[in-house]
Amino acid sequence: MHSIKHSQILHQIEEYIRIIRSQNLTIATGSDFSYFKSIPKLQKARHNVNPAFDPKHSDLNERNSLWTLLLSSENEILGTQAMQILPLQNLSLGDYLRENVWFFRTYGYDFDQDKTRWQLSNEATKIHGAVAYHGELWLKGGENGLRGGSMAILLTRLMILLGMLKWSPDFFIGLQSPLTSCRGLAVREGYMRTEQRTISWYQKKSDIPMEDWMVWMTKEEAEFNLRLPAEFFHAMFNKAGMTEEHITQIA
Repeated sequence: MHSIKHSQILHQIEEYIRIIRSQNLTIATGSDFSYFKSIPKLQKARHNVNPAFDPKHSDLNERNSLWTLLLSSENEILGTQAMQILPLQNLSLGDYLRENVWFFRTYGYDFDQDKTRWQLSNEATKIHGAVAYHGELWLKGGENGLRGGSMAILLTRLMILLGMLKWSPDFFIGLQSPLTSCRGLAVREGYMRTEQRTISWYQKKSDIPMEDWMVWMTKEEAEFNLRLPAEFFHAMFNKAGMTEEHITQIA
């Protein structure tokens, strides 16, 4: 398999941004996570930032991290996501989780750290090198929201392309709820593998866990899946009357 070229990544990014702009929306990017943490003050519908992307808990800078915002024509924040290169050093992902699983917890829950459990397949345990952690995906819901269409796919795939351009990491990983995974978001984003029941979080005084499932792919798998044009997904989810044959022709 031939690696995707730098020029091809740039072209794909331009196409994603073009389609997003065609919806009267714009993309902003940055690495100031103090600002990113303040977003819930600007957009009340947005949940607070999780510790992994909170500069109080994580060393985040322009070399190792990036966020994107989706903005309306009135500059209302309608969507967020973020990515960082995990500080694995020479550790495998399994070794890193053994010491740092608490790093991936969700803000706002009173979890019992001692009861937290995690597991990975043998192959995922060996993930190493430059590993990009993809998270903080949020879209505004409600009557005028953007959930349910193509925007989540466009945004997440754009973020992966931006990560490829910035770092060319060896692996991409993310965490999702079981329901989100079973509804197929990972496939739409381009992630080829799902690790079920990766982390089991227990709230204090509760024996019922909350789960995160890990999705992941290698650099080569990301390159393979991201060859599909942005218009393919936009047509699939947004254009009335498009048949499977029409969508296939776009691809």
